[in-house]
Amino acid sequence: MGLNKSNALLIAQRREIVSRLALRGMTQREIRLQLVKRKLTNPKTGEAWSLGTINTDIKALEKEWQQKASRKTDEMKVRLLAELDELKYAAWSTGDLKIVHHVLLDQLKLHGLLINEVRVNLQDELKKIGRTEDELVGGLEKVIATGA
Repeated sequence: MGLNKSNALLIAQRREIVSRLALRGMTQREIRLQLVKRKLTNPKTGEAWSLGTINTDIKALEKEWQQKASRKTDEMKVRLLAELDELKYAAWSTGDLKIVHHVLLDQLKLHGLLINEVRVNLQDELKKIGRTEDELVGGLEKVIATGA
């Protein structure tokens, strides 16, 4: 095995353990002691890994965790958008415009195009004119149904 491969393997093995210990809430000093107890020491010196090495491991792990979380969030968002598309299609098919309205709002929220302030502002404006969201939806349904 080449030096680079063996070094990469050593780093991966150490980070696997550092990851588990860090996720259990151990400090870097505690992690260092646990590595020694598990006979995982620096092969060049035979001594415990430095706190700097453990700190570097934790920073690399945090970056990896962030990337994984971001990918999972993106995957979940894609799945939810597909499910909302299907729900919207079914609602249009049955003429349930109230559900279409809610699905469209959910899609806008998932895309980050609709923020809570818009909804609050809409509710405030409806209150000013003495109307409710249900009345607005009813009016939209009427316009869509009559084409007027």
